[in-house]
Amino acid sequence: METTAKFDEITRASHLLNYLKVKSFPINVDEICESLGISINPSDFREIEATHQHKISGALITSKDSNDIFVNESDPPVRRRFTIAHELGHYFLHHKRDGENEITTVSFRGKSNREEREADLFAAELLMPESMVRERHSKMSLPLLWVLADNFNVSRIAMRKRLNALGLRYIEL
Repeated sequence: METTAKFDEITRASHLLNYLKVKSFPINVDEICESLGISINPSDFREIEATHQHKISGALITSKDSNDIFVNESDPPVRRRFTIAHELGHYFLHHKRDGENEITTVSFRGKSNREEREADLFAAELLMPESMVRERHSKMSLPLLWVLADNFNVSRIAMRKRLNALGLRYIEL
């Protein structure tokens, strides 16, 4: 079951990149959202975070009239990029397209369930496509983690998880 789920997230992200003819990195999630008619809204979540006592990375709100991703404006740019990709994962994997109901997902940090893990896998494949990571990695005489993270405009934590998932060795300095 887990293997099938991973395959679904990866293939959907790969199909999206192929459909949009994205061939180079870093992946521009803002352009992807724009091409899909999804608005990105930097937001101040401090009041909600204080009430729920959990840090919020982002949220997806869809309706028949609009699709919006809200991203925590206090997060660093690489974190915001991952959050946008994560919310796109919810949009493609969990969004009900009946055109009537408003669908809301809120991504609290530290909360993990099947849907959150699926959205994370989608985001990892979208921002760090396996073929591009493997190609870039193979061209490096010293596969430095920070260089790969900078190349793909992701955090070192995200790149470390991706390289480990792909079974690729790297050097941390």
